[in-house]
Amino acid sequence: MTSRELCARCLVKMDTREGYSNLVLDAALKESKLEGRDKAFASLLFYGVLERRITLDACIAPLCTTKLKKLAPAVRAVLEMAVYELLYTQTPAAAAVSPAVDTVRALGQPKAAGLVNGVLRSFLRTECKIPVPSSPQSARLSVENSVAEPLARLLVKSYGTAEAEKFLQSCHGAAPVFLRANPTRTTTEKLVEALEAEGVAAHTTDIPGCLVLAEGTGGDLRRLAAFEQGLFHVQDAASQLCVLALDPKPHQSVLDVCAAPGGKTFSAAGLMQNSGRIVAQDLHPQRAKLIA
Repeated sequence: MTSRELCARCLVKMDTREGYSNLVLDAALKESKLEGRDKAFASLLFYGVLERRITLDACIAPLCTTKLKKLAPAVRAVLEMAVYELLYTQTPAAAAVSPAVDTVRALGQPKAAGLVNGVLRSFLRTECKIPVPSSPQSARLSVENSVAEPLARLLVKSYGTAEAEKFLQSCHGAAPVFLRANPTRTTTEKLVEALEAEGVAAHTTDIPGCLVLAEGTGGDLRRLAAFEQGLFHVQDAASQLCVLALDPKPHQSVLDVCAAPGGKTFSAAGLMQNSGRIVAQDLHPQRAKLIA
C-alpha cells in the first residue's frame, strides 16, 4: 500500500465517521509497512486535506460533472489529496496527477480514473487558481481559509474584515508541540537535558512545567526513553493552563468529567504528587478507553 492509498482510506473512514482523525491515522500507520518518510508524507496529506477541505472542494466542484456529495468517498478523497498537493506542496504536476489516477484504481474505482484525470488536468489549466468569491467578504474568507461561512460571517461581524482575516490566517500551519513535565519524576530543566541527549530540542515556556519543541524537531516521541520513563506527556499549552488554574493540591479529590484522552488528568495527578483521588470519566466509551 502506498502513502496515498493509506491517506485516502483514512479520509474515507473520516467521511463515514469511523473514528477520530488522530486515532484513525495512527492505527493505519502502525499496521502499514511504510518507511518513515512515506509515513510522514501520508500524515502531511491526511491532516492537510482535513484542514483545507473547504478550499479544496471549492476548486474541484466547478470542474467536476458529478456533484461532490454524489462521488464515491474514495474518489473525492483522491481528488482532494491531489489538489492539496498541487496547491500547498512542491509536488510537480505530473507527480500529483498520475499517482492520483493510480490510487483511485487501487482503491477499487477504475471507472473513475478518467474523471480524476480530467478534473485534475482542468485544474492545471486554471494555473491552480482558487475560485474565490468576490463578495460577500465572509464567502471569500471561507474559501481562502477553509472555514465554514457562518463562522467567517460571525468573525467579520464581531471584529471587522481585516481582523477576521488576520485571525483566520493565523490558524493555519503546523501547531507547536507542547510537553508537560512529570513533577513527580523530573524538573523542566532536567527534562530539557534528557530530551537533548536523545536529539530532541525543547525549550521552557512561561507556563510552569511546560516545554515546547523546537520547530522541525520531534518525530515519534513515544519511542524516546524519556517518554518510556514517564518523564513527560504531550499536552497542549491551553490544556495545561486549565489544570494550573484549578491548582489541585495533594490529598484533595478531583472530578474530571471530560477527561479523554487524559492529559489534564495526568497533569492534575502530578500537581497532587500522586496523593489524593481523581475520578476521570468521559461521555463516550471509546474516548474513555484512551484515559487508561
